[in-house]
Amino acid sequence: MQRNGMELKSVIMLECDNLETLLQEKDIQADLVCCLQHLQLRFEAEDKVRRLLSNVSFLLKLGGYFFGITPDSSTIWHEKIIGKYRCFWIYVISFFFLLVTASLVFGR
Repeated sequence: MQRNGMELKSVIMLECDNLETLLQEKDIQADLVCCLQHLQLRFEAEDKVRRLLSNVSFLLKLGGYFFGITPDSSTIWHEKIIGKYRCFWIYVISFFFLLVTASLVFGR
């Protein structure tokens, strides 16, 4: 499929319920990884954040992109107090990870 000069090679959708099993069974690498639901729940505990970052870094090709959407804190608070969502702002936050290679030196 081609659109606007760009060709779509393939799309792989993975559910979070069995993500770790799928990652171990398949050799999947992607240019883009996204999380479009419940990203804020990954930040409830440090181990959940570490697992998210580990899974994303395992899936991404070198130079790939990760993006996710999550409501801001005031939107979550408003939903809990009032019982419905309100319009929320959109923020773009960029994270850059440096490629770190470990070289072992023996005999010193």
